Amino acid sequence: MNTWHPYLVHFPVALFVVAFVLHGLQLWRPQWLSRGIGLWLLGLGALAGFWTSITGNKAAALAQQQQLLPEAVTLLNRHAQWATLTSWGSLALFILWLYFFLKDREDHRVDVVALVLLGLLAVGVMITSYLGSQLVFTQGVGLP
Repeated sequence: MNTWHPYLVHFPVALFVVAFVLHGLQLWRPQWLSRGIGLWLLGLGALAGFWTSITGNKAAALAQQQQLLPEAVTLLNRHAQWATLTSWGSLALFILWLYFFLKDREDHRVDVVALVLLGLLAVGVMITSYLGSQLVFTQGVGLP
């Protein structure tokens, strides 16, 4: 399969999970890290997520040219739904967090809410990754 998707998927996964971990560490030990570390990693992850989604759509179109089993089609659709939810969710979280971060730099309540939402985003990207791995390793989608 001639697509960049398998190479790019690791970036949003890593960036969202690391954003969650480092933001949690920053809340626990504020003197260790910059307060904006999670925010900027989320922003990079959102960019990488949309780039990955675009290549994923191309990979899905190529995969649907094969004779896919009904189970593979169902799995492909679930993977695409989770990817869409995660991509748009990351963008929405980034915009809202950036707005409230810049609006009142002294209000740390937004940091706690952001940690919870980053955790949900990290879970979402892991579910998306799991479904993608099932497509490849159990259904053989995208393999030559």
